[in-house]
Amino acid sequence: LEDFDSCRGTLSDWKQADCVAAGIDLGGRDDLAAYALVARFTTGEYNSDDTPIYRYEAKTFSYIARNSKRDLTAIPFCDWIANGLIKVTDSPITDLQHDFVNAYWENFCVDTAIDPYQAQQFGEQVSQQGVVIATMAQTTAHFNEPISDFRQAMADGRFKHDGNPLLRWCLTNAVAVRDRQDRWMLDKSNSSSKIDPLVAMLMAYRRAMVAPGRGDGNVFIT
Repeated sequence: LEDFDSCRGTLSDWKQADCVAAGIDLGGRDDLAAYALVARFTTGEYNSDDTPIYRYEAKTFSYIARNSKRDLTAIPFCDWIANGLIKVTDSPITDLQHDFVNAYWENFCVDTAIDPYQAQQFGEQVSQQGVVIATMAQTTAHFNEPISDFRQAMADGRFKHDGNPLLRWCLTNAVAVRDRQDRWMLDKSNSSSKIDPLVAMLMAYRRAMVAPGRGDGNVFIT
């Protein structure tokens, strides 16, 4: 959490990003639904194996049903709603889908990670609007690498967020566990409260990690 707090700052111009990727976590009936965008930037530095070292920036966007069983007039939810960090709507998934597709094209996203067991229909619908889908089941096999890299990027100061207190709250709620092969995963069942925006952010982070770099050569049209 200390590393996360130290990464707060003004975000860069994402038009200069090496790539932007997205992640979706639709949550459950009374959960938050969220999408996240993660931008990757080159640092000009390289690892010993000549692979580039990147830095990352993230934004998250959250939605909740108006008839949720959660008391939306209680703190801190009422503050987050008042500040526009959570959109209260009769149809959170529908509104999320509309806003997400617009954000996807505005930010020239490379693709979007979804959980195939949770958001298959959502993926099919946005695919019809040109969104590129990458399936990412919520298992240690898919989350170990982004969790490990995210923790290291925070420690190295190579991650930046805009100070979203909802995302910070999710981080305080999260419980990370390891399997027998020493691989990381977030445990939703044992987390103290909602972590959906954080899960969406890690999904987007993973897609940004593996995205091909933007071409930097000259283009000639004949």
